[in-house]
Amino acid sequence: MIEVKASLIGRNVYIAGEQLHCIVTLTNVTQLDSSKSTNSSSSNGSKDEVGVERLAWASAQIHCQCVINEARINLPQEFKNNQRNPDQTVDIGTYFAPNRGSSIWKLLLPKGDAGHSAYLSKPQVLCCDLALRPGCSKTFHYVETLPYNCPPSYRGSNVKYAYKLSIGFQKLHSTMKLSRIPMRVININGIDDMQQYMELAEPTEVSTNPFLSHIKKECSFLDNALEVLSIQASRRNLGSYSITNKSGLVGKFNLYKLAYRLGEDILGYFDFSEAQISCLQYTVVLQSLEEIRKDCIKHNSQNRSMNASYSRFSEACISTINTHFILPIPLTITPGFESNLVTLRWRLRFEFIISTQDLANNDYNGRKHLPDEAWQGPNEVETESLVWDLPIEILATNPVQAFPAVPARLTANLLL
Repeated sequence: MIEVKASLIGRNVYIAGEQLHCIVTLTNVTQLDSSKSTNSSSSNGSKDEVGVERLAWASAQIHCQCVINEARINLPQEFKNNQRNPDQTVDIGTYFAPNRGSSIWKLLLPKGDAGHSAYLSKPQVLCCDLALRPGCSKTFHYVETLPYNCPPSYRGSNVKYAYKLSIGFQKLHSTMKLSRIPMRVININGIDDMQQYMELAEPTEVSTNPFLSHIKKECSFLDNALEVLSIQASRRNLGSYSITNKSGLVGKFNLYKLAYRLGEDILGYFDFSEAQISCLQYTVVLQSLEEIRKDCIKHNSQNRSMNASYSRFSEACISTINTHFILPIPLTITPGFESNLVTLRWRLRFEFIISTQDLANNDYNGRKHLPDEAWQGPNEVETESLVWDLPIEILATNPVQAFPAVPARLTANLLL
């Protein structure tokens, strides 16, 4: 019996374009009695060693499974052309995606996978015809680079992208077995144009001073990607917005920037000192806007966009001159992206509960409010709501920081 242990190194959250490393260890855990092994070796002339396990092959592959809401999305023709004919019995290869290969190949795969493959890496053969003696083990190092343009991990209302590392094994005269490790991929917009940032960091002239070191310090892809991300997220531009309706000014809102990374806090400032209308309460909600592409809409009459709410902040602000709010951005959400099926955007939705009457100079409870008397609110107030949407940009973050947000396993064990 062979024990398989596959382990991702460090984390299971990666940036698109980053390298993935996985250690696969195969161990023969068969235990034999010394007397039986001695008798067998003497009778067989040491040609067939007792307890030796033979593995025909082992292969690894990364795939991104895309599941769509078929009631709302019509799969483009380009995807349908890429899907293989389920009746063909040749050119099966070693693909581990549920929709690749023939119907016979699908019988070997775990049940429960639906949809189509949005991304498939090239399968890598780890070993062939491997013989393991009892107690012996063999370790393989699997390395794969994710492409820049692959879709991120996302679980939405219409589309779901899920990444898995699949490792297949097959012993002689046995069926194939599959081990899978889930992983998360986040994207950084403009990462494919990162070469211009790398060229700026390289020296244009080589110094002739013999006392200076000419060894060039190499930066990893993650370091360069985080530098690009830092440039995108550090752009500050104070925005001041006047919130009004048909009756006048409700208040002013200030926001220092419009681009935020996962895990950051959104800090906003309200100024009601010049308000012409009394605001009783305001609510701020972080919302995602998932929009289906026009050529993928199932029915023309349906709504293309669907929103989902995440963080929320609410405060009563009657008689308030100025105030602020802090809205955290969860590490588990997906940054904005655009694929060939949907586009994901982010916004802040503000809802103001405003009074239709002047609360400071009005008669309440059947009597006039005196100037030197402590103000008391009315028993009933006629109100109306005002909704305002402010688009923002949600960026990725350091995958090391995003990894602890969602508990996930880094290893997968299997017995062959």
